[in-house]
Amino acid sequence: MAVVRNLSKQTVVAADAAVAKAPWARMIGLMGRATLPAGGGLIFPGTQGVHTHFMRFPIDLLFYDKTQRVHAIARAVKPWRFSPYHFGAKGLIELPAGTLSASQTEPGDQLAIEGL
Repeated sequence: MAVVRNLSKQTVVAADAAVAKAPWARMIGLMGRATLPAGGGLIFPGTQGVHTHFMRFPIDLLFYDKTQRVHAIARAVKPWRFSPYHFGAKGLIELPAGTLSASQTEPGDQLAIEGL
């Protein structure tokens, strides 16, 4: 498990995030789950975009660059959507909807991803 901290705002973005490294984990992601608990998340290293097909709830998306700086965000992406594709991103994190607002996370913020 990994912890994602927003160093710029001194907040915790995800206290208990899984890392999707294996092909099966990357393919399945959050599909089929009923919810993503507060404090949870799913990190996709090397990913620049995702879809929310077969999901049951909206999610926040945090795209980060090679220095773990927030490249872009997408709030409350509804099921059955495609995220924006960000060529400058080196990974993204799926989070419960509302997490980005609660942690005050914005593009340009510096992250620390511990356990990646």
